[in-house]
Amino acid sequence: MAKPKRENDRYVHASLREQLTGALRSWRSHKMALGVAAIILTGGLALAVMTPSHVRIGDLRAGDCLYVPMGKDDLQADVGLEADVLLVLYFQGAERAPCTASHGHEVLATWTYPEPAGTPWPGRDALVAGRAAACTSAFADYVGRPHDGSALTFTVGVPDEPRWTAGSRVGICLLYQRDRAFLTSPARGGNR
Repeated sequence: MAKPKRENDRYVHASLREQLTGALRSWRSHKMALGVAAIILTGGLALAVMTPSHVRIGDLRAGDCLYVPMGKDDLQADVGLEADVLLVLYFQGAERAPCTASHGHEVLATWTYPEPAGTPWPGRDALVAGRAAACTSAFADYVGRPHDGSALTFTVGVPDEPRWTAGSRVGICLLYQRDRAFLTSPARGGNR
């Protein structure tokens, strides 16, 4: 006795090429849908290209230029207060910015503390000790003039107790303008 055919076996199946050709014909007949799809695709690509690179503190290197967003307002009047900038940088990261465009800070130097995980937090003063002098020395090499008398200054960032306990060992020297205005050109070699 012959095996009964399944309902699906009674019909001829279109090849993948035929299916794609049919889909293309269908799209061509719906010009409005095609236009909407093109706009969405173009917008998505533009957004992907224009979205700034977000970076965490452990990925920063000397010479990186940064924008540290200080809140929901995209129209910041200045780069923010040192303590606020460091808090955002350690907890949320920052956006890399072109050094030739508006940016708030430049990374003067970074380092990693050698203490292993589980080492008790030594306190901010102990972590900063000796690093301010190293930042001052790096400042003169980076900017091209001594820190004293410059329109630029720096702050030393170290992990706070919760970050230290969580294993963060990265320290940073951040360069910015004394008046907290945004930089519009690279500070490196600027002799300001």
